[in-house]
Amino acid sequence: MAIDSAITVRDLFVILLSLVGIGVGIFLIMVLKNLADVLKNVKILIEQNQGNVEEVFNQLPEIMENVNNITEDVEYALDDVSESVPIIVRDVEGITTTARVTVEKAGETINIVEEGVKGTVETVKSNSTNIATYIKLLSEVLKVVLGKLQKSKA
Repeated sequence: MAIDSAITVRDLFVILLSLVGIGVGIFLIMVLKNLADVLKNVKILIEQNQGNVEEVFNQLPEIMENVNNITEDVEYALDDVSESVPIIVRDVEGITTTARVTVEKAGETINIVEEGVKGTVETVKSNSTNIATYIKLLSEVLKVVLGKLQKSKA
């Protein structure tokens, strides 16, 4: 009992396509099962957080109102700052100029006092012979320095 049958190319393609179809069907069944599991987990999450989601939706108008108020406050503050900055810069420039002039005057006063002290010291070195003279000259130097400092304070 020999079976002699020939398989045609068409029959071979039908068999191959059937096998591929069965493989794709099995894959689709697995994908659909995984998708069903994911959807089940999503449903559980939604059910567990239903109260939180409703609370967020109920608070949304209040949140938006707060955002609008904050935006208005920031705009108002920026307007105030933009008006104040040039005034502040002008004031800082004035203070800086005044400070520079004061420092220059103090430097000049110190130079004058330095010259006076140098002159006094040179005079003391050349003309004094005893310690009493040094003390007297030193008191004069201190008087000059105090006098200059009092004038610069005034």
